[in-house]
Amino acid sequence: MCLAEESDIFVSAPAVVTGWGEASAGGGPNPKLRVVVEDVMDTAKCANSLKLPLNASATLCTSHYVMGACAGDIGSPLVTQVCPDHWVLIGVLIRRDTCNNRSTPGLYSRVPVFRSWIDEVTSATTC
Repeated sequence: MCLAEESDIFVSAPAVVTGWGEASAGGGPNPKLRVVVEDVMDTAKCANSLKLPLNASATLCTSHYVMGACAGDIGSPLVTQVCPDHWVLIGVLIRRDTCNNRSTPGLYSRVPVFRSWIDEVTSATTC
């Protein structure tokens, strides 16, 4: 798994979030790892939906069709496929108000913003 670069743009890209959170609101932890496909959305639309001022350079948002990440999924990775067999980490879930309300976006920290710090701390090499 590679980390996304700061120059990468993912608006409208399908992305995958995985987690052990609730399978339904109030349902408790899931015994199986869940995989949910969400779409990266425009940050301005997200800010309007959440009624929050968002730093577009440090956050990204997702929308979902059926059910998105849920309670217990905070900290879960958001990845996208950039070419066959090549996935990149683009976000980490930091807020999800409700898991089965399609009008409520998921809020993620934008991993590429922290890329230089991550590389420094982990002494990582680029993919």
